[in-house]
Formats: sequence, structure tokens, C-alpha cells
Amino acid sequence: MRADLTSGDEVILTNNNKPSALVIDIPEGSFDEIVQSVRQAKAMIALNNMRAKAAETEERYLSYCQPDYGCDL
Repeated sequence: MRADLTSGDEVILTNNNKPSALVIDIPEGSFDEIVQSVRQAKAMIALNNMRAKAAETEERYLSYCQPDYGCDL
């Protein structure tokens, strides 16, 4: 595993054959920057998932809601 990291690759750890962790080499002096980047990427993924779910919920609501039936649009 250490050889993979020193060559610039990442290592994926699995649990029951499902990805559970990503191990990457962190260059000296860039730990804080790497951690911040990972957190930002995770936040963006969560935000995109929330947006997709909200769009799906709105789409379902609009398909059931008709102005003639008392729904406010």
C-alpha cells in the first residue's frame, strides 16, 4: 500500500466489497489544504444531492397539484 501512495496513486479500502475509505498521499506542508479540499468536495456532493431531491419532490408535487383542485402555485 505504501508503494502505491508514494507513486502518487490512491488506495481504496473496502468493507464487504464496498468502498469505505480513500487513502491518499499528503505532500509535506499541505495537510490543511487537503483536508479543506476533501471537506469542500463532500459538502458539494451533499448539496447536489439535496438539490436533486428537492427538484424531484417539487416535480412530484406539481404533477399532483392542479390549480382547479385548490392548490396554490
